[in-house]
Amino acid sequence: MASTLYNNLMQIKTDLKQAEVYIKAIINHTEPRTWYTTTDMVHMWDAQYNLGLESQHSTSTSTITDLIGNVNLNINGTKTWYDKYLSYGTSSYVMSNSNIAFPQSCTIEMYAKWSSPKSNCYPLTVGSYQGFGLSQYDGSKARYHQGGNGRGNFNFSMATPSLLSFVKDTSSTRLYINGILQGTINYTMDTYTAKLCFSTENGGGSITRVAQDIYNIRTYDKALTQEEILSNYEIDIQRF
Repeated sequence: MASTLYNNLMQIKTDLKQAEVYIKAIINHTEPRTWYTTTDMVHMWDAQYNLGLESQHSTSTSTITDLIGNVNLNINGTKTWYDKYLSYGTSSYVMSNSNIAFPQSCTIEMYAKWSSPKSNCYPLTVGSYQGFGLSQYDGSKARYHQGGNGRGNFNFSMATPSLLSFVKDTSSTRLYINGILQGTINYTMDTYTAKLCFSTENGGGSITRVAQDIYNIRTYDKALTQEEILSNYEIDIQRF
C-alpha cells in the first residue's frame, strides 16, 4: 500500500514538472534555449524547434539552425525528421558549417541515441583526430582522443535516448551520462578551433559511422557543474 502511494506521488511530481515547463513556455512564449542553464551557453541546436515554439523544422531541410549563435549544423546524407528528433543512419553525418572556438574550459551536451555501434566511428569530435572528442563507440565504451592520440576510455551506453555531457576544464576531461559521472581523464588542452562533428571527423579520412537520433545539442564556454548538468537533464527528459 505504502509503495503504491509512493509511486503515485512520484508520478504526480513528474507530471507537475512537465506541466510547469510547458505552461511557462506558453505564458512567456519562450524558445527552448531559455529552458536550460543559459550562463555562457554559446550555441544550441534543437531538432524539434527551428526558431521558436511557432516554427518547427521542415521535414526536407538539411540544416539545424543555431538558436543562439550563427553556426548551423549541416546534415549530409539520408535523414528522417520526426516530431522531436532527427534520425540518420550509417551513411550520413552532421557537421557545423564553420569553425567553433572551444576554450580550455567548455562543455558539449547532446541529448541523443546512438545505434549500430562500431569502432573508428567518431560519434562526437571537434575537428579531426588531432582535435578532441570520441573516436570510437562499441556500445559500452568510447575512446577519448586528443592531439592525435587516444588518451583513455569512458565506459557508458547511449542505446536509449540519454544526455551526454562532455566537460573540459583546466586540468581534466569528464564525461557524464544523465548527470552521472562516467569517468575522468587527466588531459586538457588550450583553446581549440575547428568544426563540430557527429559521426565523422573533419580530416577527410575513410571512417565507419554510428547511426544517431539527435534531439538537442548545446555548447558552453564553461565547464558545467554536475548540478547544472542535472538541471539540464531534468528539462530534457520532460521535453523528450
